[in-house]
Amino acid sequence: MAGASGGRSQNFGGSKSKVKFDFSTVRTRVIPILKRVEVGDYPSKIGRIYGWSKQYVFYYLVRLQKAGLVRRKKRTYAVFYELTDRGKSFLGSCEGV
Repeated sequence: MAGASGGRSQNFGGSKSKVKFDFSTVRTRVIPILKRVEVGDYPSKIGRIYGWSKQYVFYYLVRLQKAGLVRRKKRTYAVFYELTDRGKSFLGSCEGV
């Protein structure tokens, strides 16, 4: 998702479909969501923490899943996400951002 600001963007994903986030989105949305996924928070809780709707969080989680940074895990009736190795590596490389 390239921003209207025309800033730098980061590509994720394989050769078939690329997922694009601009730098501002990575800093303000992607990294916070990945950090909450890392500690085991579920989408509704992530939304409550940041004041975002559940649908808003799901939108980014689907994009992060397509980018290979998170994977969906269904436990009985609840849906959780976990970081993939690629997601852990990405989050580690973003320390200090």
